[in-house]
Amino acid sequence: MGTGFATVYWLDASDHVVRVSDSWDTFALTNGGETCCWERVRGRPLWEFVSGDTTRMWLRTLLGHARMSRGEVERPYRCDSPDERRHMAMRIVSEEHGAVRVEHALLRSEPRDRPVHFEPHLRVGGASSRRCSICGRVGRGSRWSEPDADELRALPEPSGAIRVIYGVCEPCLRMLPDGRSTPPTDRKRL
Repeated sequence: MGTGFATVYWLDASDHVVRVSDSWDTFALTNGGETCCWERVRGRPLWEFVSGDTTRMWLRTLLGHARMSRGEVERPYRCDSPDERRHMAMRIVSEEHGAVRVEHALLRSEPRDRPVHFEPHLRVGGASSRRCSICGRVGRGSRWSEPDADELRALPEPSGAIRVIYGVCEPCLRMLPDGRSTPPTDRKRL
């Protein structure tokens, strides 16, 4: 991989945040994440920061795979801002006593055609769309599209945001390590 991993956090065997990299607070503050600075995340369970049951299952599977293999797992994902698509990589590395190091790197970013905002909902009935926590696409029925695609322009609520619940789309679920499946052909495996 050409870029270094810029943002890193460590989890103990119970998935509590026990340490972060020196660049953590800078990244959080640059991206409007004042509530995610080190003093606010120290000792807290990772799961307080992950939305959606399917997203939690996806991440638990990767953490478990790294721990059981006593190796590492690396996957691509998106961590978009309203104005840009940010293509990222996450590497989970097994450490001693069930701890893991979770590293994140920005691979590239692209400007959006138009800004996109989301309004998360906890209940399926409160949202008209699903957003994949891994690839960032928005699903309506069986169709998944980029959030700034023309067919989604009519979706925003009066607040200007697209109302969504978070989950994981079927192609991203196929990226889980099960020994049989491979990532979708439109995505590069890291």
